[in-house]
Amino acid sequence: MAEAFVRHKWADVMEPQSAGTHPAAIVQPETIACMKEKGIAADGQFPKPLRALNWKNVDLLVNMSGSPVFGLIPKYKGGSLMWNVKDPIGQSPKVYREVRDQIEALLDRLAQTLQKQPAPPKQGSEKTP
Repeated sequence: MAEAFVRHKWADVMEPQSAGTHPAAIVQPETIACMKEKGIAADGQFPKPLRALNWKNVDLLVNMSGSPVFGLIPKYKGGSLMWNVKDPIGQSPKVYREVRDQIEALLDRLAQTLQKQPAPPKQGSEKTP
């Protein structure tokens, strides 16, 4: 859900990469339906393990699981946020909507905060004197 929201609403502020400690085999049909209610498609997304990401390119880790993850990514040196978001898998459509709306609100606040900060220089870019 988070990756789909960022791609739809905040692609000019963030570049999302979603992964999990115990990724599901598929994006749940309930997730797809829940996001479609907001007019957002999750096309091309699929569950990935943490090890699938290139952590050198990650500036901010947003941990929504509440579980410790740094032992799984020991070389990560960026910032982090901890958001306690319920996993809706196996729950009712109402729970999916609550989780969706919580994630959207958290991401809206994060994007607004990031918009106020100066952009860091792009990797590989050099300033000329």
